[in-house]
Amino acid sequence: MSEYSRTYEIRWSDLDANGHVNYAAYINAAGDVRYHFFWEHGFPSAKFEEIGMGPVYKAIRAEFLREVRLGETVKTPMSWPGFRRRAVAGR
Repeated sequence: MSEYSRTYEIRWSDLDANGHVNYAAYINAAGDVRYHFFWEHGFPSAKFEEIGMGPVYKAIRAEFLREVRLGETVKTPMSWPGFRRRAVAGR
């Protein structure tokens, strides 16, 4: 598997003063997708706390295809092309 996604409903708090979705809302949705992925694959947040580390972004890319409005649902994908395990320094 190299892609995982969830849907996200745009909320009032996601909008800026112009009624557009604030960029930070997309970043927050991406973070939510990441934690759901790990949780659904047997690695809940408590496990990250236990080992003293958590998943980090190497890069985040947002592609804006059209304006999104309050109440709409968007798909938030997460992918990792060429994924491979890496050793963690100091562990």
